[in-house]
Amino acid sequence: GYVLRYADLPGFSRSEQQLIAVLVRGHRRKFPVDAFKDLPKRLIEPTRRLCVLLRLAVILHRGHRRQHLPAIQAQARKSKLELSFPDGWLDEHPLTRADLLAEAQLLKKVDFKLSFS
Repeated sequence: GYVLRYADLPGFSRSEQQLIAVLVRGHRRKFPVDAFKDLPKRLIEPTRRLCVLLRLAVILHRGHRRQHLPAIQAQARKSKLELSFPDGWLDEHPLTRADLLAEAQLLKKVDFKLSFS
């Protein structure tokens, strides 16, 4: 995050660089709650949501396999995201289910509700 935040990136404003740095920092592991406070106020919530989506993309792209993902339905409301997978898909992909459960627990700590079926 530090390098992106302070590097000279032509074409990006300082606030855009901050946003990118927060997304990179938060795309895996612990959710970077403190990093959002440094963003301009108008960007905090949209960046937080983008970070959640990026984290989910990382989980769903497990192992960089070439296998295509199924059609996933998503419903979002404020700090809530509900994902619907085709019947049986999560049963056939128990590691993905486990990662989604772990992610839901992490996000719960930062007042974001992730549910899936």
